[in-house]
Amino acid sequence: MSDRKYHRERAAEVASLCFFEVVFYVAYKYSVVFSQGVPSPFWLPDAVLICTLLIVPWNRWWLFLCATLPVNLLANVTPGAPAWFLLAFCANDALKAILVVTAMRHLLKNPFRFNSPREFAAYLGVAVLVAPILSASFGAVSLYFLGYEFRPSWERWFLGDALTNLVITPAVLYWFVGGPTNIRGTSYPVGGTLLSLGMVFAGGVAFMKGVAMTTHAMMLLYVPVPFLIWAAIRFGPRGASGSLALFGLPVVYGAMYAGESSAPHQESVDVLSIQLFLVALAVPLFLIAVLSQEKKRSARELKESSLDTNRISTTGELTVSLPHELNQPLARAKDGRANDFIQRMPNMLQQGHVQTTPFDLNETIGDVLTMMRSDLVVRNVSTNIVTAPHLPLANGDRIQIQRVLLNLIFNACDAMTDKPGERTLSIKTDIEGAAEGPRMIEVSIADRGPGIPVQRKENVIAPFYGTKANNVGIGLSNCHSIIAAHAGKIWVSDNQEFGSVIHFTIPTCQRVAA
Repeated sequence: MSDRKYHRERAAEVASLCFFEVVFYVAYKYSVVFSQGVPSPFWLPDAVLICTLLIVPWNRWWLFLCATLPVNLLANVTPGAPAWFLLAFCANDALKAILVVTAMRHLLKNPFRFNSPREFAAYLGVAVLVAPILSASFGAVSLYFLGYEFRPSWERWFLGDALTNLVITPAVLYWFVGGPTNIRGTSYPVGGTLLSLGMVFAGGVAFMKGVAMTTHAMMLLYVPVPFLIWAAIRFGPRGASGSLALFGLPVVYGAMYAGESSAPHQESVDVLSIQLFLVALAVPLFLIAVLSQEKKRSARELKESSLDTNRISTTGELTVSLPHELNQPLARAKDGRANDFIQRMPNMLQQGHVQTTPFDLNETIGDVLTMMRSDLVVRNVSTNIVTAPHLPLANGDRIQIQRVLLNLIFNACDAMTDKPGERTLSIKTDIEGAAEGPRMIEVSIADRGPGIPVQRKENVIAPFYGTKANNVGIGLSNCHSIIAAHAGKIWVSDNQEFGSVIHFTIPTCQRVAA
């Protein structure tokens, strides 16, 4: 390593250490601004230290852990406390951060993100329960030797630590530490900005200066709850963590200012009420966010899996035609081994036979739309479903028809991607044919996109013909193969207003769906 590179790395490390010292000091000072009779609702130094240790290599932890000692000695959380208490206080925070970070690195696939309910439950168990319980026990014992009661000290210590790791630490991880997170949907800048301003406003109004914890103030706390739930569903854990922090911090400030005009006991009760409210709100909010995120990821994986299946199916279709095309010149060849190999290719790659069973097509459409609900919300697509009453049961392979519906609905949504204003997906089911003859169920999927030019309609279902950029044109061809295997047909027409309509039919059974 050259001397210049070495000095540059050391300078960057010193700058990072100085930046950490400043941020840790600010977090420390904010956490001790409450009066001596009131606990700190958030112990912010925990969030700063945990996020820092997640970033830096473990062999550099000692530098940042030692850097917390001067702050603990200079910004004394308990004026007049002996040196042993300050050292124990600093060691307590350090061990707590090491425990949480080590657990996150081992239990979470990505320690900066909650990728599943199981990972969030693991974080909840370690960072919000186990570590705060151990830290509060050690801290309460230390305070007991200074003349404080054990139980109140333990409760305040535990709630401050737990609430920090439940509200503040995830917000720092998702917005400042864990790298960029793509939030899908073009409406995010407007919706996210309005949500942020609304959370700050709601938190400030809920506890304005001089307003104590009254019944009216408690009712105001519940006003932003629907918006917090919407943020969790719409933007996942990142939206939930950010909106919760923007709401919680102004509420705490308001309680602090309100407490200046009230008795210390009342001030402590107010802060405890806020802590319990935020804990009760944060846990289900993050569960909703993580479940919503997992559902969106499953829908994306299902779409990608469907596309992969389409490619494999198309390969099978191509191999069916290969023997005829290649056998002509090879028939003249004396060696028949190549011909035998080609004859076996369709059996190796061709898709399986259709397993026909009676199923409710209207119900199947509803299941597919439920699977795609998150994707439709992200794309800002509304649905208009018109199903025929007393529709006979369809006769076919339910899974393959689901694949067809998924493919056609995704194509319809893609067609409306660049369309401003209303994006409506219309799905209609109907009966085709006379009552006494063979009857077919017709499904129509209409979009309000730019439509398909007349000269392209005949080729739109052909293999390797695509209407979108970076598309090899296998989706509709595969749908055509599935529908043909069901003795149905598929075709394209114009929407009455604008856009396109994809129709397909499949046979019915004699029974009628309930």
